[in-house]
Amino acid sequence: MKHKWLIGVLSLVAIAAVGMAFARFARANLGVCGLSTTDHFGNMTSSQQAPATRKLRVLFVGNSLTFVNDLPGMLVKVASSDPQNPVQLEVGSNTAPDASLQHLYDDGCGLKRIRAETPGVVVLQEHSFFWDDPQNSSAAREALANWATAVRQTGGAPEYFEPWVDGPGDNPGLTNAGDLEPAMHATAGLYGVPVVRVGEAFAEAVNAPGAPGLYSSDNHHASLAGTFLAALVFFHHFTGEPAERATWRPDGVSPAATAVLARVADNYP
Repeated sequence: MKHKWLIGVLSLVAIAAVGMAFARFARANLGVCGLSTTDHFGNMTSSQQAPATRKLRVLFVGNSLTFVNDLPGMLVKVASSDPQNPVQLEVGSNTAPDASLQHLYDDGCGLKRIRAETPGVVVLQEHSFFWDDPQNSSAAREALANWATAVRQTGGAPEYFEPWVDGPGDNPGLTNAGDLEPAMHATAGLYGVPVVRVGEAFAEAVNAPGAPGLYSSDNHHASLAGTFLAALVFFHHFTGEPAERATWRPDGVSPAATAVLARVADNYP
C-alpha cells in the first residue's frame, strides 16, 4: 500500500513518455502537427514598460541550439525588462531535437504555422556543422532557399541564425570560428537573407575579460550564460535598443558578467 503513490507516479511518467514519443512519430511520419515537446504552448509576448511604437512577431525554427535553455523565452524576458524598449515582441518556436532545416521544412509543421500566423520575421537555425562538409553545405543551401521562398510568400522576412562553434574539445576542426563566419554569410548571401551574428558574438565573448563560461559540459550546447548572450544579441538585433539597458538576467549570471555579455551583444546589430 505504501508504494501505491510511487507506482502511480511511475505510471504517469510512462504514459507521458509514450505520449511524447507518439507525438514525435505522428509529426515526423503522419504530418500531424501537435504541440512539440520542445516548444512553448503558443506564442509569448513581451510586456511593455514604455509605450509600444512597433510590434514584431518572431518565429524561431531550429533544434536544440534554440530550445536548450529556452532562447525564445529568454528573449521575451530580456525585452520585457528594458524600461525604454518601444518594440513589443511576440515570439514562438518550431523546433525538434537534432533537426536540420530541411527536416523541419519536409515535416511541414513550421510552414503551417507561418501561413497561419504570418510572423514578421522567421529565424532559421541550421543543423550544426553544415559548413564543415560539402554535402551538408549543399543541403543547407537548398533548405535555406526553400524556407526563404516560403517565408517571403507570406510577407515575412527570413533571417539566418549564426550558431557558435564548439568549445575546446576532441575535434578542433569544429572549433574554428574563422571557418563558420564566411560559410554562414556566403550561404545567406545567395538568397539575400540577413545573418544574426550570434556565433561571432560568442567568439568575441569567449575571450572577453570577466565573461562567464558560455558552454555546457558537452562543449557544444550553450550554458545558461551562453544562451543569455544569444538572447541579448537577438534583442539588440530586433529592436535596435542597447542590450546594456535590459535588467533581466538568469539566476547564476552575475551583474558584472551580464554587463560583459551586453557590451559584446551591442557590437552585433
